[in-house]
Amino acid sequence: MNLFILEQLIDSSGSSLLTWQQLKYIRGEKRKGRIPSWFTKLEEKTLKRKDSRELQDIYKVERPNRNASKIRPKEISEDKRKKEWFLFKKDGKLHIGKTIRKTKKSVVATYWKENEHAIEGQSFLKCERCNIGSFNNNDCLISINYKEWHQVVDLLKIEGKDLILKAPVTVFIEPREIVKDSNFRQELRVEITANSLESAIIQNSIKEEDLKKNLVDIYEKLKGEKVIEYYTDGALESDSRKTDVGRMGIG
Repeated sequence: MNLFILEQLIDSSGSSLLTWQQLKYIRGEKRKGRIPSWFTKLEEKTLKRKDSRELQDIYKVERPNRNASKIRPKEISEDKRKKEWFLFKKDGKLHIGKTIRKTKKSVVATYWKENEHAIEGQSFLKCERCNIGSFNNNDCLISINYKEWHQVVDLLKIEGKDLILKAPVTVFIEPREIVKDSNFRQELRVEITANSLESAIIQNSIKEEDLKKNLVDIYEKLKGEKVIEYYTDGALESDSRKTDVGRMGIG
């Protein structure tokens, strides 16, 4: 799992920490497997409460978080066998459609509207009747032209008339910086692949590779120690203390 800076683990609002499952989904990684211990420690350190993804004020970033992780854009396929779920906009609001059939120019889909009471911004309710779509056989149907803005999405679950996406809608809709392959490879040179929060801090803070490796090795050897003895060559010792036998180091 490639990691960079804390802001990339925070949603676009700058106030909520993504879950590990959301992060892996956004990054295109397999979602199976245990949550790593360093991420659990990060949650304990940064979240306000265990039952919420809201960050402590000190860790929040200015809205919009321009370093937030984004989903790579994906449009509806013209393959009539595929019945995608997709996000679209009408009258300045976000909606979800479930493909029913396709024509050469458009898609006909059942219509789901955003759940305004949802905290995480990833929940939608099945529309029963409105002025956007046409009602037919207990379904509200809409038609979307292929040229209109839309984004294919994946579902986490459907409970009755309530639909929940695998990630907040902001990872689909806000502008995403296009990173060329060459720049992306360069970014990978400074990636953080650590099994502890302390190692992650060292890797994110130190640029010089040899020093970074030495500090991580030292940390691994010393973790768990309660008392540490250290020695200096006296270079930082003040002149007035040089005659003091048995005292070394700063001050």
